[in-house]
Amino acid sequence: MQRSLDVLCGFGVDIWMFNRNQWLMCSPDGEGVAQATHIIRDEPTIVADFAPYLAQTCKIVAASSDAPLLGRCEAAMHEAVGSVAITVRSDNYYLDLTAPGYNKGTFVIATARRLGVATEGVATIGDMQNDLSMFATSGISFAMGNASDAVKQHAKYVTAINRTTVLLRRSR
Repeated sequence: MQRSLDVLCGFGVDIWMFNRNQWLMCSPDGEGVAQATHIIRDEPTIVADFAPYLAQTCKIVAASSDAPLLGRCEAAMHEAVGSVAITVRSDNYYLDLTAPGYNKGTFVIATARRLGVATEGVATIGDMQNDLSMFATSGISFAMGNASDAVKQHAKYVTAINRTTVLLRRSR
Protein backbone atom coordinates (compact mmCIF):
# COMPACT_ATOMS: atom_id res chain seq x y z
CA MET A 1 0.00 0.00 0.00
CA GLN A 2 2.88 2.38 0.64
CA ARG A 3 3.93 1.99 -3.01
CA SER A 4 0.42 3.06 -4.03
CA LEU A 5 0.60 6.16 -1.87
CA ASP A 6 3.99 7.04 -3.36
CA VAL A 7 2.61 6.81 -6.91
CA LEU A 8 -0.45 8.88 -6.05
CA CYS A 9 1.66 11.54 -4.35
CA GLY A 10 3.75 11.77 -7.51
CA PHE A 11 0.63 12.77 -9.46
CA GLY A 12 -0.43 15.38 -6.91
CA VAL A 13 -3.96 14.04 -6.56
CA ASP A 14 -5.94 14.24 -3.34
CA ILE A 15 -5.66 10.98 -1.40
CA TRP A 16 -8.38 9.54 0.80
CA MET A 17 -7.96 6.36 2.80
CA PHE A 18 -10.74 4.20 4.17
CA ASN A 19 -10.54 1.50 6.81
CA ARG A 20 -13.44 -0.30 8.48
CA ASN A 21 -14.21 2.64 10.76
CA GLN A 22 -12.69 5.81 9.33
CA TRP A 23 -12.34 8.01 6.30
CA LEU A 24 -8.85 9.50 6.51
CA MET A 25 -7.17 12.34 4.65
CA CYS A 26 -4.28 14.69 5.19
CA SER A 27 -6.01 17.88 4.02
CA PRO A 28 -9.67 18.82 4.45
CA ASP A 29 -9.42 21.41 1.67
CA GLY A 30 -9.13 19.01 -1.28
CA GLU A 31 -11.39 18.89 -4.30
CA GLY A 32 -14.60 17.01 -3.76
CA VAL A 33 -14.34 16.77 0.02
CA ALA A 34 -17.54 18.74 0.64
CA GLN A 35 -19.49 16.68 -1.88
CA ALA A 36 -18.09 13.38 -0.57
CA THR A 37 -18.87 14.41 3.00
CA HIS A 38 -22.48 14.93 1.95
CA ILE A 39 -22.64 11.58 0.11
CA ILE A 40 -20.82 9.55 2.77
CA ARG A 41 -22.66 11.39 5.56
CA ASP A 42 -19.57 11.41 7.68
CA GLU A 43 -16.71 13.77 8.35
CA PRO A 44 -13.17 12.73 7.42
CA THR A 45 -10.53 12.26 10.07
CA ILE A 46 -7.54 14.49 9.35
CA VAL A 47 -4.17 12.81 9.88
CA ALA A 48 -0.61 13.99 9.43
CA ASP A 49 0.55 10.67 7.95
CA PHE A 50 -1.19 7.61 6.49
CA ALA A 51 1.57 5.18 7.55
CA PRO A 52 0.05 4.18 10.93
CA TYR A 53 -3.21 3.20 9.16
CA LEU A 54 -1.87 1.19 6.22
CA ALA A 55 -2.37 -2.23 7.82
CA GLN A 56 -6.10 -1.58 8.34
CA THR A 57 -6.77 0.03 4.95
CA CYS A 58 -9.64 -1.32 2.83
CA LYS A 59 -9.57 1.31 0.10
CA ILE A 60 -7.51 4.25 -1.12
CA VAL A 61 -9.14 6.84 -3.37
CA ALA A 62 -7.36 9.29 -5.64
CA ALA A 63 -9.59 12.32 -6.23
CA SER A 64 -9.12 14.89 -8.97
CA SER A 65 -11.31 16.92 -11.32
CA ASP A 66 -8.54 16.59 -13.94
CA ALA A 67 -9.82 13.46 -15.76
CA PRO A 68 -6.80 13.10 -18.10
CA LEU A 69 -4.44 13.32 -15.09
CA LEU A 70 -6.47 10.69 -13.27
CA GLY A 71 -6.33 8.49 -16.40
CA ARG A 72 -2.52 8.69 -16.41
CA CYS A 73 -2.53 8.00 -12.69
CA GLU A 74 -4.73 4.93 -13.27
CA ALA A 75 -2.31 3.54 -15.87
CA ALA A 76 0.64 4.13 -13.54
CA MET A 77 -1.18 2.43 -10.67
CA HIS A 78 -1.91 -0.65 -12.79
CA GLU A 79 1.77 -0.86 -13.64
CA ALA A 80 2.94 -0.20 -10.08
CA VAL A 81 0.65 -2.59 -8.18
CA GLY A 82 -0.20 -5.27 -10.74
CA SER A 83 -2.38 -7.96 -9.18
CA VAL A 84 -1.49 -6.94 -5.60
CA ALA A 85 -4.39 -4.50 -5.66
CA ILE A 86 -7.46 -3.74 -7.75
CA THR A 87 -7.48 -0.34 -9.43
CA VAL A 88 -10.77 0.86 -10.91
CA ARG A 89 -12.56 4.15 -11.57
CA SER A 90 -15.64 4.72 -9.44
CA ASP A 91 -16.38 8.00 -11.24
CA ASN A 92 -14.64 10.32 -13.64
CA TYR A 93 -13.18 12.06 -10.58
CA TYR A 94 -12.25 9.08 -8.42
CA LEU A 95 -9.78 6.24 -8.80
CA ASP A 96 -10.31 3.44 -6.26
CA LEU A 97 -7.54 1.14 -5.13
CA THR A 98 -8.58 -1.85 -3.04
CA ALA A 99 -6.87 -4.90 -1.70
CA PRO A 100 -8.07 -8.17 -3.22
CA GLY A 101 -11.15 -9.29 -1.32
CA TYR A 102 -12.44 -5.77 -0.64
CA ASN A 103 -14.97 -4.62 -3.20
CA LYS A 104 -18.69 -4.03 -3.56
CA GLY A 105 -19.24 -7.71 -4.30
CA THR A 106 -17.72 -8.80 -1.01
CA PHE A 107 -19.84 -6.15 0.71
CA VAL A 108 -23.00 -7.62 -0.87
CA ILE A 109 -22.02 -11.11 0.31
CA ALA A 110 -21.21 -9.94 3.84
CA THR A 111 -24.39 -7.88 4.15
CA ALA A 112 -26.59 -10.69 2.83
CA ARG A 113 -24.97 -13.11 5.26
CA ARG A 114 -25.47 -10.68 8.15
CA LEU A 115 -29.15 -10.26 7.23
CA GLY A 116 -29.70 -13.97 6.59
CA VAL A 117 -30.65 -13.39 2.97
CA ALA A 118 -29.42 -15.40 -0.02
CA THR A 119 -27.41 -13.26 -2.47
CA GLU A 120 -29.84 -14.42 -5.18
CA GLY A 121 -32.45 -12.31 -3.37
CA VAL A 122 -30.33 -9.15 -3.44
CA ALA A 123 -30.84 -6.43 -6.06
CA THR A 124 -27.99 -4.03 -6.86
CA ILE A 125 -27.88 -0.79 -8.83
CA GLY A 126 -24.76 0.79 -10.29
CA ASP A 127 -23.23 2.81 -13.08
CA MET A 128 -19.44 2.48 -12.91
CA GLN A 129 -16.75 -0.17 -13.28
CA ASN A 130 -16.44 -0.59 -9.52
CA ASP A 131 -20.05 -1.86 -9.49
CA LEU A 132 -19.31 -4.95 -11.62
CA SER A 133 -18.24 -7.09 -8.65
CA MET A 134 -21.55 -6.20 -7.01
CA PHE A 135 -23.49 -7.20 -10.14
CA ALA A 136 -21.67 -10.54 -10.19
CA THR A 137 -22.70 -11.44 -6.64
CA SER A 138 -26.33 -10.27 -6.61
CA GLY A 139 -29.36 -12.06 -7.97
CA ILE A 140 -30.66 -9.04 -9.85
CA SER A 141 -28.55 -6.19 -11.16
CA PHE A 142 -29.56 -2.86 -12.67
CA ALA A 143 -27.23 -0.59 -14.61
CA MET A 144 -28.22 3.05 -14.70
CA GLY A 145 -29.07 4.40 -18.15
CA ASN A 146 -26.14 6.80 -17.91
CA ALA A 147 -23.65 3.92 -17.41
CA SER A 148 -21.16 3.01 -20.12
CA ASP A 149 -22.04 0.18 -22.49
CA ALA A 150 -19.32 -1.93 -20.84
CA VAL A 151 -21.11 -1.64 -17.49
CA LYS A 152 -24.57 -2.18 -19.01
CA GLN A 153 -23.40 -5.48 -20.53
CA HIS A 154 -22.85 -6.91 -17.03
CA ALA A 155 -26.27 -5.98 -15.66
CA LYS A 156 -29.46 -7.98 -16.00
CA TYR A 157 -31.51 -4.81 -16.50
CA VAL A 158 -30.81 -1.24 -17.63
CA THR A 159 -32.82 1.75 -16.40
CA ALA A 160 -33.77 4.83 -18.36
CA ILE A 161 -31.29 7.69 -18.37
CA ASN A 162 -31.45 9.94 -15.32
CA ARG A 163 -32.07 13.29 -17.03
CA THR A 164 -31.11 15.23 -13.90
CA THR A 165 -27.66 13.63 -13.85
CA VAL A 166 -27.16 14.30 -17.56
CA LEU A 167 -28.12 17.97 -17.15
CA LEU A 168 -25.88 18.40 -14.12
CA ARG A 169 -22.91 16.89 -15.91
CA ARG A 170 -23.45 19.06 -18.98
CA SER A 171 -23.49 22.22 -16.90
CA ARG A 172 -19.95 21.76 -15.60
